[in-house]
Amino acid sequence: MYYYIVDPPQTKADQQIVSALRNRLIPEGLAGEFVFRTPGQSAGVLADKALAQGFSTIVSVGSDALAGELAAALYDQPSALGIVPINATPALHNIIGYSDWKEAVLALRARKIALRDLGTINGELCFITEIEIRAPKTTHFHIHMNRYTASIETNHIFIKLSNDNPPFDVPGVLNFAVPELVRASFFSWNKQASTTLSTLLRGEQAVIQADIEAEAIYGDIVIAKTPISLAIVPQAIRMIVASARS
Repeated sequence: MYYYIVDPPQTKADQQIVSALRNRLIPEGLAGEFVFRTPGQSAGVLADKALAQGFSTIVSVGSDALAGELAAALYDQPSALGIVPINATPALHNIIGYSDWKEAVLALRARKIALRDLGTINGELCFITEIEIRAPKTTHFHIHMNRYTASIETNHIFIKLSNDNPPFDVPGVLNFAVPELVRASFFSWNKQASTTLSTLLRGEQAVIQADIEAEAIYGDIVIAKTPISLAIVPQAIRMIVASARS
C-alpha cells in the first residue's frame, strides 16, 4: 500500500506535475492515499500515521527536505521510502537514480529496494543526500575526526552521502568534498602534513568548526550553524531506486 506525502505545489507547473502523477497511479497499479502537507506541518507526523496504519511504502512527492524528513521517520522501519522528486537537487537525483516524476512511476512499479545511509547533524536524523557548509567569505574550517584534524581554507564544504557514483560510492561514511583545489593541513598522531587537494576526507563522524560563523544548508534551507557535529547511520533506510541499479 502506498501513502503519498506531497509538498504543497508552489507553481502552476508543480500543480500540473502532481495532477499528472495522480492520474498515472491507478493505471500503473500504484494507487494509495494522497496527503498534501500543509505549510509548517511535520512530515514526520504524517509518516508516523501511515506507519501506524500499516502502509508498506511511504512516498515523498517534493523536495530534498521532505525526503529527508520522511527518511528520518522511517529509520529502522520495515516500510520503504519512495521518492518523486519535484524541485529537488541533483544530489537527490543521484541518490535515487532518476530525475523526474515519470521515471519515479517506473521505479515505484519495479520496486527495487536499496539500503541507503542516513546522516545526522547535531544528534538529529535529517539528511539523505548532502549538506553544504558555507561561510560568507574564505575562512579556516577545522574538521575533527576520531583519528585526525584537518584545517582547510575555503568558503564552503560539501558533506555527501554514498550515491553509488564514484568517488561517492562507499557506503557508511561521510564524504567531505571541496569543489576547488585548496590547501589543507592534517594533524595526526602529533605529526603534521600539508597538501593540495579537492575531494579529501571520509569518516563516520566529525565535528566542524570555522574561524567565522558558517551555515549548514540542506537543499536551500539553513538547518544549523557552526560548530556542528555530524555522524552517519549506515544502511538505515529502505529506499526505492531506479531499477537499472545494481
